[in-house]
This record gives sequence, structure tokens and C-alpha cells, in this order.
Amino acid sequence: MIVNFVVGGLVWWLLLGLGVLGIRKVVRASARKAAIEPAPRLE
Repeated sequence: MIVNFVVGGLVWWLLLGLGVLGIRKVVRASARKAAIEPAPRLE
């Protein structure tokens, strides 16, 4: 029973981990792009 729980839950933990890593990658790329982009000029 414990083996079924661990093996069955493993798939969901892997999917959750991949989702978190994907979101983290998108956020970091967005922050890096914002840091490189010059600030808008007010004239």
C-alpha cells in the first residue's frame, strides 16, 4: 500500500517540480530582460 502511494504520487511530484522549474525560468528570463532594457525617458 505504501509503495502504491509513493509510486502513484511520484508522477504528480515530478509534474509539480517541472512546473515550478518552468515558471522559475520564465520569471528569471523576464527579470533579466527588464534589467537589460533601458528605462523609458520622460520628456
